[in-house]
Amino acid sequence: MLSFATAFWIGIGLATLYVLSARQSALIEKLLGAGLLMSIGLWYTGFGIIAGAALTTLIPQILGGLFFAALGYLGFTRSLFFPGIGWLIHATWDFASPHFSDVSYMPEWAAPMCLGFGILVGVYLLARSQKLLNATHQGNAG
Repeated sequence: MLSFATAFWIGIGLATLYVLSARQSALIEKLLGAGLLMSIGLWYTGFGIIAGAALTTLIPQILGGLFFAALGYLGFTRSLFFPGIGWLIHATWDFASPHFSDVSYMPEWAAPMCLGFGILVGVYLLARSQKLLNATHQGNAG
């Protein structure tokens, strides 16, 4: 079993790998930043199905997954701002979920790992969206 701190730092490490990769390619930035967010609901639902969770238990996770998928989609079609916000929300999702749904099927490492990953990736994507917005405005002003 991973400790909270270990899982959190693994999340930070994975997010750092994402940021380093994203800085090399705008395609990787979108595929992982927006695309991975779109798949989050499948992970939660998948863990629940594997554990034999009741459908009523999975409904909040499915709805949350659709919300994150929509933010990811907007990252592909509009701006990295949307998945940036999505990752920040997701960073707290695992801690909030037990208050409105049975998520006993989720691995104990998921919440702290997602916290570390979500905060770093969310802040990175928000910063990138602002930088891209500023570059677009400067290009239109000239």
